[in-house]
Amino acid sequence: MTTRICALSGEVFEISEREQAYCEEHAIPFPQAAPRERFRNMFAFGSLTHLFQTQCAVSGKRLLSFVPPEIGRPVMDVGIWSEDSWDSASYGVAYNFSRPFFEQFRELLYRVPLPNLALTKETIENSEYAHGVVSAKNCYLVFGATNIQDCLFSRYLLNCRDVLDSLMAFDCELCYGCTDIRACYDLKFSEHCTNCSESAFLSNCRACRHCYGCANLSGKDYYYYNRQLAPKEYEALVGSIDLGSHTALNAEISRFESFKDTLPLRYMRGDFNEGSSGNFLSHTQRCLDSYFCSDAQDLDHCLWVFSCHDCFFFCSHGERAERIYNCYGCGTDATNLKFCGECFPNAHDLEYCLSTSHGSNNCFGCVSMRRKQYCILNRQYSKAEYFELVGRIKKQMLASGEYGRFFPPQLSPVFYNHSQAIEFVGGTRAEVEALGYRWKEAEPQVQFAHDTLPDHIRDLSLDATDKTFASGAGGAPYRLVRQEIQFYKRMNIAAPRLAPLERVRLRAKILRLGDPRQTQCSRCAAPFESVYATEQREVLCGECFGREVER
Repeated sequence: MTTRICALSGEVFEISEREQAYCEEHAIPFPQAAPRERFRNMFAFGSLTHLFQTQCAVSGKRLLSFVPPEIGRPVMDVGIWSEDSWDSASYGVAYNFSRPFFEQFRELLYRVPLPNLALTKETIENSEYAHGVVSAKNCYLVFGATNIQDCLFSRYLLNCRDVLDSLMAFDCELCYGCTDIRACYDLKFSEHCTNCSESAFLSNCRACRHCYGCANLSGKDYYYYNRQLAPKEYEALVGSIDLGSHTALNAEISRFESFKDTLPLRYMRGDFNEGSSGNFLSHTQRCLDSYFCSDAQDLDHCLWVFSCHDCFFFCSHGERAERIYNCYGCGTDATNLKFCGECFPNAHDLEYCLSTSHGSNNCFGCVSMRRKQYCILNRQYSKAEYFELVGRIKKQMLASGEYGRFFPPQLSPVFYNHSQAIEFVGGTRAEVEALGYRWKEAEPQVQFAHDTLPDHIRDLSLDATDKTFASGAGGAPYRLVRQEIQFYKRMNIAAPRLAPLERVRLRAKILRLGDPRQTQCSRCAAPFESVYATEQREVLCGECFGREVER
């Protein structure tokens, strides 16, 4: 390990032996910024839940975009962007060795249109209000999802149907208000559960059915607040709780939160991990200080990637990606990318590229290139010319201190407080503006005449879609859609009092990175690294927690 002091925060940090070896192999200078600052830099370029009305740079029609109009970046309807009817190489410019690379790249960024949304448009059916989505039908305000149907107001879904107001749901159906669930059916207001069904208010449960208000249980049936009941007694008791009433629902939420906070936590969330550290890991081997990763091997400081290996400081996506360094939003069979963003599918051997995709390879400093190779600043070269010129550019960038850094914050297409960085890393306006990021204050809400939601869902008419309601968190106006009212009535759940996107963002609080530290099990004193503080709550090693769940 090599120890450094972060040039931005003054924090002391270490560079792993694996990253040192990678940097030496590829002639990349050792990083000068601590891991958290590198994550901040990359995540500041991506936004999922803020969408804006803007105009297509080609057709002129109105469309939704993740890029705010005031940023000044041209965007194009992703359907047109993916076609061959336009050529991003027409924007190409010759490299000027009398000027810094990032200065020239910035000028290119403000000329070449970006796709307005990250989606595979031909796989989207009746799901226009979505971003970061592949294969969706009848979905609305869903972000970061694949193969979904009839899902609303959710984020990070995979193979789901009829899932609403949820975050991190995989292979689930008929679920509401859940976080981090897998293979669940008819589950409500639950978290960190696997293979659970016909239950509500569960935390860290596995293979449980007909359970209510339970935590840290496995293979149980007819349990109420961790107490075994006879089936008829359970059904009578749970049947007397009317979650269709907003008043009753709030009382149940408060009760369950108080109950689960009295029970111990496992030092790390995840299963089937070997030689890995971080949190929310599943089926990993040798993944160091990584979070929200699955089916991965040999990762260093990676965040929210799956099915990949041999990657360093890689955020968001994955899917059979390998040898990725300092990139975000890349994947789907991507290989050997450095300092890139949103490059997929089948992209390989790219450096300092944004939205360069569809099999593009051997490109340097390109924007929105598709099916291209041997291009620099979007200009085409022969193979020999390309490698000779890239070598000279890297030499200049090394001398100026540009090479080895991710893109400067000023090049981000979104405001910092709209980006994923605010969720994963945080920061105040003063802190991040001092680092060069842009911030946009929320517009003050104008007072308006609004309707009042009835306490009980049975009293809410399907015609309520014509009414405007005021969100409880700031008074923003919002409307209900018919699909969600039907779901609430079917599940007997009170209609929420917050606007949909506010609910999506509030649920994302779980994404905030903790500060891992060396500590020990609250019971057996076994040492481990954890983001959970043992002073505030019992935190157990895997063995002690296993006994706790099995009792």
